[in-house]
Amino acid sequence: NMTYNHKDFVTKQGVACQNCHLDVIQGEGNVSQDRCLTCHNQPEKLARFEDVAFVHENHITKHSVACFHCHQEIRHGFGKKDISEPFHPPTLAFDCSFCHENKHAGQLEMYSGKVSALGLPEMPSPMYLANVDCIGCHYQETPASGEVEFRGKNFKPSKGACAKCHGAHFEGIWGETKSALQETLAGLDEKLNAARAGLKTATLPPDEIKAMSGKIGLAKRWHDFVRASHGEHNIYLASLVLRREDQLLSEIGEKIKAQLPDLSANPLLSGSYCATLCHSKVSVKVPPEFVVAFGKKMPHKAHTGMMGCVQCHEIGAHKSVPLKKGVKNVCTGCHAL
Repeated sequence: NMTYNHKDFVTKQGVACQNCHLDVIQGEGNVSQDRCLTCHNQPEKLARFEDVAFVHENHITKHSVACFHCHQEIRHGFGKKDISEPFHPPTLAFDCSFCHENKHAGQLEMYSGKVSALGLPEMPSPMYLANVDCIGCHYQETPASGEVEFRGKNFKPSKGACAKCHGAHFEGIWGETKSALQETLAGLDEKLNAARAGLKTATLPPDEIKAMSGKIGLAKRWHDFVRASHGEHNIYLASLVLRREDQLLSEIGEKIKAQLPDLSANPLLSGSYCATLCHSKVSVKVPPEFVVAFGKKMPHKAHTGMMGCVQCHEIGAHKSVPLKKGVKNVCTGCHAL
């Protein structure tokens, strides 16, 4: 849900296609000897198939034969790997066998947002939707020149990857996002442990204890998914998953009458992470001073100082922050509408 202009990256930043995409070139331009039979059937001519200098001089220099009359086609863009098949609309191949096999399934689920198996909504990363492959961020820098090269190995993400494409104002954003995730996961570790401890002393019927134990297990599964798949691959989905975990643990705490840590001020859980991690770097003024809500001018910035964004908004994918259904009930807690 955003305008994407290659010119900003290719022309202004000087980013090569291969820095982000693995499948922009299809076909190797090979020559099959069968092509010769289209025009020739003399054994003496066919025998000189391997004489590249002779073939090029006689076909190109002397007779201006087009390259693809002999060579297989080379295509630039996204499409099927088999050059003989018809071209099809763009799709991210995400073929892990480029580097290794049977690894990083969690990272793929986080990046692509295909997490229905975990009981979560599909929410792909904007980078995934832009067809950016792993090498967009995972590459080895050559210290002497600063140039980058992908050698088919499993490289850690480069600290300069964000700025490489998005400009100097994005410098350091990857590290800050990772730190924010680690801080949030540490807080939820404490909350998970407190829920487990509270369940051991809870005075509830056995069937309810079993149900609460199952919910704690689900919360732990979500928790482990974000940690193992490195939530920085898709901060929007990671934030949503961690908010659901926190909400589920809070509900469990109320049910078993256990005092659990209050993490509502955490940016990834309150929904303010967009402003704290990104918008301040790219000079987006969030929150706005005033907005119109229900026909009235509302001091939006003043409210963000009193409560988290998730009190009123559903924080979803990039730029998706609709008001919650029944949000007037939040307002009427303090105001007459």
